[in-house]
Amino acid sequence: MRVLLVLTVAALFGAVALADPSLELDAVSGASYTYEQYLKDFGKSHTTARAALSHKKIFQRNVKQIIAHNSRKPAPSWRAGVNKFTDMSDAERRRFLGTRVTTPAALFGERRLAELPAINVEDIPASQDWRNVNPPIITPVKDQGSCGSCWAHGSAESIESYVAMATGQLLTLSRQNLVDCAPNPNDCGGTGGCGGSTAELAFSYVSTAGGIATESEYPYHARNQACDTNVPKAATVGSWVVLPNNNYTALMQAVGTIGPMAINADASNWFMYSSGVFDGCDQSNIDINHVIQLVGYGHDSSANQDYWLVRNSWSANWGEDGYIRIQRFSDGDGHCGPDTKPQDGVGCNGGPSTVTVCGSCGIWYDTSYPTGATTIGPAERL
Repeated sequence: MRVLLVLTVAALFGAVALADPSLELDAVSGASYTYEQYLKDFGKSHTTARAALSHKKIFQRNVKQIIAHNSRKPAPSWRAGVNKFTDMSDAERRRFLGTRVTTPAALFGERRLAELPAINVEDIPASQDWRNVNPPIITPVKDQGSCGSCWAHGSAESIESYVAMATGQLLTLSRQNLVDCAPNPNDCGGTGGCGGSTAELAFSYVSTAGGIATESEYPYHARNQACDTNVPKAATVGSWVVLPNNNYTALMQAVGTIGPMAINADASNWFMYSSGVFDGCDQSNIDINHVIQLVGYGHDSSANQDYWLVRNSWSANWGEDGYIRIQRFSDGDGHCGPDTKPQDGVGCNGGPSTVTVCGSCGIWYDTSYPTGATTIGPAERL
C-alpha cells in the first residue's frame, strides 16, 4: 500500500524551514532534536499514524547519518544538515529532481555548438561569481516543490540572466509557462512538464513560441496545467548554444567570461547538504537527473579545494542560501564515469543505453546557454 505524505503549502515551497546552524547536527545537538520538533520546524503533518511512523523512522536513520558525517575526523569539507528532505523516502525525494542525458547531438537535429575562441585555462579568471555583478543578473532562489520542473527553473533562470546582461532589466520569468507549454515529443529528459525535460527544449520553445511570460503574469503552481497561450510574453531568445561534451576548459571559459550556464548533474546525494565544498559525488554510479544553473567557481582556502558554484531550485532554506559548492577538478580522465540511465538526464527515446559523463557529479556533460536574449514588451522589474 502506498504511504501518503501530506505537506503544508509552506513546507512544500520551503518557506518555513529554519536557517539555524544548529540544524547541522552533531552528537550533542542531534541527541535532543526530535521528530516532533522537526515537524514543527518545517511545517509538516501526516494524515495517518502509519505515515507518521514510517517517516519518523526515515528521519531517525538520516539524523544518524548526518551526525556521523559531521563527526568525522578529520573534519569533512562539507556539513550535512536537517532540511525538508530529512524524513522523505527515496521515491519522494526523486520528485524534487525531474530530468531524465543522450548525447545532445541527437536531441533536436539542430544542435548549436558553441564556437569558443582558443584560450588557455590560465587566462580564464581565477574565480567568478555572477551573483556579484552590477547591475544584477541573478534573481532570488526559487523552489520547484515536488514537481519535476528543475529543467524549467534552470532554463528560466538562464534566460533571466542573459536578458539582464543584454538590457539591464532583471525580470522574474515564468517557470510555469515552460512546464505547461514547452513540448517534448521525444521524451527527452522525461515526459515533459513535471515529468522532466531539458533546458535546450525550453530554449527552443521560447525562441519559436514568441517568448516567455513573467512570473507575475503566469505564476508557478508546481503541477501540470493546460497551456495558457493568452498570457503576454515579456522576454525571448534568438537561439541557444551547447558546449562541447565533457570539456572542462570550454565550461570554465564560458562561465568565466560569458555568463551563467544551464547544466545537468547527478543530485542524488545532495539532499543532506548544508554547507561547505561538497565532495560526495559517486563517480562510479552516475545518474544525471537534475538541471540547475552554474553561476561561478572559486577556491575555498579553508578546505583547500576548488569548487563550482551551483544554484539549486530547492528553496533558499536549503544548502548555502539555496546554493551548493561542488568540488571542482580539471582532470577529466580521473573523474568520468558511465551513466546507464541516460533518459534520467537529457536522453531521448531511441538514444544510447550508456553514455560517459565527466566532472564532479557529471557537471561537465551537458551545458548550454541562450543567445539573443531580450525583452519584447512591458515587463516587471525585480
